[in-house]
Amino acid sequence: MYPLIYPGKSGGLSASLCMENSLDPNSVRGKIVICDRGSSARTAKGLVVKKAGGVGMILANGVSNGEGLVGDAHLIPACAVGSSEGDEIKAYLASNSTASATINFQGTEIGVKPAPVVASFSGRGPNGLNPEILKPDLIAPG
Repeated sequence: MYPLIYPGKSGGLSASLCMENSLDPNSVRGKIVICDRGSSARTAKGLVVKKAGGVGMILANGVSNGEGLVGDAHLIPACAVGSSEGDEIKAYLASNSTASATINFQGTEIGVKPAPVVASFSGRGPNGLNPEILKPDLIAPG
């Protein structure tokens, strides 16, 4: 378990977004950092956390991103959470002065239901003219 920190609590907007040079290494070192999604590349946020000495990152969607998640190859242990989960994690941190977390990769899961799942950034339906037609019209792996 590692201590959890949300730089946006006291560091302002750029710190909440984990922008370049926005994190205080003395505050972040050895901790899992909660970063808000937006303004810079998702993987770049992990690099900022790593440079500041953080050991992991929780990338929290904002209201505009909702619950849709995108899988990225991060440079440090990291996970992405939807807007509501991000709010819950921040509330946990605010209510617990010794808040801690861990990120454990437990392998790739195959055969999880429901499947298939359309990526959050993909066109979705139903079709405006005929609600029985879902979007996208064609889905293929890759």
